[in-house]
Amino acid sequence: MDFVDFEWEHDDDGFECHSCGTVATTVSVDYDRLGYAVCPACGGTESPLAEQA
Repeated sequence: MDFVDFEWEHDDDGFECHSCGTVATTVSVDYDRLGYAVCPACGGTESPLAEQA
C-alpha cells in the first residue's frame, strides 16, 4: 500500500474579518455557539447564515 503525501493547508496566522477587514490573532477572537469566529471589532460573523441576511 502506498501512502500519498498530504499537506494540510490552513491559516494559523490569524483571523481576517470579511466585513470590516480587521486582522486579529486566532486566540483573541471569540466564537459563537456554532463555532464560527466573531470579529472583535465589528461583531460580524463568518457563518453561512450571516451571508443570507
